[in-house]
Amino acid sequence: MLRYWHEQAQQIEIFEQLRFVVVYSTEIYIKLNINQSPFNVGLQIQLPEFNEKQIIKLAHKYGLNWNGKNEPKQLMAMVGGHPYLVHLAIYFLSQQDISLERLLLEAPT
Repeated sequence: MLRYWHEQAQQIEIFEQLRFVVVYSTEIYIKLNINQSPFNVGLQIQLPEFNEKQIIKLAHKYGLNWNGKNEPKQLMAMVGGHPYLVHLAIYFLSQQDISLERLLLEAPT
Protein backbone atom coordinates (compact mmCIF):
# COMPACT_ATOMS: atom_id res chain seq x y z
CA MET A 1 0.00 0.00 0.00
CA LEU A 2 2.83 2.43 0.87
CA ARG A 3 4.57 1.77 -2.42
CA TYR A 4 1.31 2.23 -4.32
CA TRP A 5 0.67 5.62 -2.73
CA HIS A 6 4.25 6.66 -3.36
CA GLU A 7 3.93 5.79 -7.04
CA GLN A 8 0.51 7.48 -7.31
CA ALA A 9 2.06 10.73 -6.08
CA GLN A 10 3.91 10.92 -9.39
CA GLN A 11 0.70 10.58 -11.43
CA ILE A 12 -2.28 11.90 -9.46
CA GLU A 13 -2.36 15.46 -8.18
CA ILE A 14 -4.07 14.78 -4.86
CA PHE A 15 -1.44 12.18 -3.96
CA GLU A 16 1.33 14.76 -4.54
CA GLN A 17 0.46 16.33 -1.20
CA LEU A 18 0.43 13.05 0.72
CA ARG A 19 3.50 12.50 2.91
CA PHE A 20 4.36 9.66 5.24
CA VAL A 21 7.07 9.26 7.79
CA VAL A 22 7.69 5.60 8.49
CA VAL A 23 10.16 4.85 11.22
CA TYR A 24 11.36 1.45 12.23
CA SER A 25 14.25 0.08 14.17
CA THR A 26 15.07 -3.57 14.31
CA GLU A 27 17.81 -6.08 13.88
CA ILE A 28 17.90 -7.76 10.51
CA TYR A 29 15.89 -10.97 10.67
CA ILE A 30 16.51 -12.03 7.10
CA LYS A 31 18.37 -10.32 4.31
CA LEU A 32 15.97 -8.68 1.86
CA ASN A 33 16.74 -7.48 -1.61
CA ILE A 34 16.50 -3.71 -1.13
CA ASN A 35 15.02 -3.36 -4.64
CA GLN A 36 12.08 -5.57 -3.68
CA SER A 37 11.53 -4.25 -0.16
CA PRO A 38 8.43 -2.15 0.54
CA PHE A 39 10.74 0.26 2.40
CA ASN A 40 13.08 1.15 -0.45
CA VAL A 41 11.22 4.33 -1.39
CA GLY A 42 11.91 7.66 0.20
CA LEU A 43 14.93 8.62 2.23
CA GLN A 44 16.73 6.27 4.57
CA ILE A 45 18.35 7.90 7.60
CA GLN A 46 20.66 6.08 9.96
CA LEU A 47 21.39 7.87 13.21
CA PRO A 48 24.99 7.58 14.38
CA GLU A 49 25.71 7.08 18.05
CA PHE A 50 25.98 10.20 20.19
CA ASN A 51 29.41 11.30 21.34
CA GLU A 52 30.18 12.80 24.75
CA LYS A 53 29.84 16.38 23.54
CA GLN A 54 26.37 15.69 22.09
CA ILE A 55 25.28 13.94 25.29
CA ILE A 56 26.36 16.94 27.38
CA LYS A 57 24.48 19.28 25.01
CA LEU A 58 21.31 17.18 25.26
CA ALA A 59 21.61 17.03 29.06
CA HIS A 60 21.88 20.84 29.18
CA LYS A 61 18.75 21.16 27.02
CA TYR A 62 16.92 19.13 29.68
CA GLY A 63 18.26 21.32 32.47
CA LEU A 64 20.86 18.88 33.79
CA ASN A 65 24.10 20.46 34.95
CA TRP A 66 26.63 18.08 33.41
CA ASN A 67 29.81 20.11 33.20
CA GLY A 68 32.24 17.30 33.90
CA LYS A 69 33.29 14.52 31.57
CA ASN A 70 32.28 11.85 34.07
CA GLU A 71 28.51 11.79 33.49
CA PRO A 72 28.52 11.15 29.73
CA LYS A 73 31.22 8.49 30.14
CA GLN A 74 29.17 6.74 32.81
CA LEU A 75 26.04 6.83 30.67
CA MET A 76 27.92 5.65 27.60
CA ALA A 77 29.36 2.75 29.59
CA MET A 78 25.77 1.57 30.14
CA VAL A 79 24.01 2.35 26.84
CA GLY A 80 26.80 3.29 24.46
CA GLY A 81 25.80 6.29 22.40
CA HIS A 82 22.45 4.81 21.30
CA PRO A 83 20.31 7.91 20.56
CA TYR A 84 17.03 6.54 21.92
CA LEU A 85 18.52 5.10 25.11
CA VAL A 86 20.60 8.23 25.78
CA HIS A 87 17.52 10.40 25.30
CA LEU A 88 15.39 8.13 27.48
CA ALA A 89 17.92 8.21 30.33
CA ILE A 90 18.40 11.98 30.18
CA TYR A 91 14.65 12.59 29.98
CA PHE A 92 14.08 10.31 32.97
CA LEU A 93 16.79 12.09 34.98
CA SER A 94 15.24 15.46 34.17
CA GLN A 95 11.78 14.35 35.34
CA GLN A 96 12.68 12.35 38.46
CA ASP A 97 14.54 13.15 41.65
CA ILE A 98 17.26 10.59 41.00
CA SER A 99 20.99 10.75 40.39
CA LEU A 100 22.73 9.28 37.38
CA GLU A 101 24.64 6.91 39.67
CA ARG A 102 21.42 5.56 41.15
CA LEU A 103 19.81 5.22 37.73
CA LEU A 104 22.79 3.25 36.45
CA LEU A 105 22.68 0.98 39.49
CA GLU A 106 18.95 0.30 39.27
CA ALA A 107 18.44 0.28 35.49
CA PRO A 108 19.77 -3.25 34.86
CA THR A 109 17.48 -4.74 37.54
